[in-house]
Amino acid sequence: MDGRGSISIGSINQGSNINISSSQSDGRDECPPPLSSSSDGSQEIKDPCQSRSAKTSTSPVKLFLSYSHKDESFRSELETHLKMLQRDGLIDPWHDHKIVPGNSWNTQIEAELDAAEIILLLVSADFIASDYCWEKEVETALALHDCGQATVVPILLRPCDWQTAKFSQLQGLPTDMKPISAWDDRDQAWTNVAQALRFLIVKRQSQT
Repeated sequence: MDGRGSISIGSINQGSNINISSSQSDGRDECPPPLSSSSDGSQEIKDPCQSRSAKTSTSPVKLFLSYSHKDESFRSELETHLKMLQRDGLIDPWHDHKIVPGNSWNTQIEAELDAAEIILLLVSADFIASDYCWEKEVETALALHDCGQATVVPILLRPCDWQTAKFSQLQGLPTDMKPISAWDDRDQAWTNVAQALRFLIVKRQSQT
């Protein structure tokens, strides 16, 4: 997506372990930050931290994938490796390919972010370079994480300069923040991610 967390899994410093979003020419990479217009025409920043109705511990966790469209192949691989979690009824994943034709993609992305319980940031140089990812999705995700409404988990796809990023104090995946692309066996890398997310989700549900 060219561009929330009551459970904290640690910090993504270099060498850390787990705090276990298709290129489209829709111009989303160049979208401005999340501003909304008030009745007097002035611009104001929307507060993403809104009250939510309680959900049962047996309900699937709403998962939001934030990614650059240039990393579409990685997003697809991740979704494949998360399929067992979905079949087990643990997650209900969402990404922008699920937007129905004719719907406002910006409005729907905003709604899905607000509803998400776990937000995966698929980190790469293209993700960091995306204005939409950075100014809309990352900002909203971290605000939801800080107010305890979602858990943000960065996943490092490709080597890049991420250590001073806004999410760098959150613990990420894979183990030791070794980029997915640097693993000799990509299936092993994604299995590492999927198993860590399973641990997080099961622990999260046991505490509700």
